[in-house]
Amino acid sequence: GCCPTWKDLAGSTVTLEGGTTVKADDAYLRTAITDPRAQVVSGFANIMPTTYASLSADEVDDLVAYLRQLSTHTR
Repeated sequence: GCCPTWKDLAGSTVTLEGGTTVKADDAYLRTAITDPRAQVVSGFANIMPTTYASLSADEVDDLVAYLRQLSTHTR
């Protein structure tokens, strides 16, 4: 696929370019939504559009909550 999936992302461990691993906690999810080029997942091109950069803090919080619902790692 072109892009990492949001399903089961929240709470998982993500490998970034360069081999660093990070936990997909709320802070990581907020960055992934608002600045997707800041932390690029290993194996994927750094081409994600910054479509959601203009969302309000409340909108980002709602998206993070939704992503937690999509994930089996946070249940």
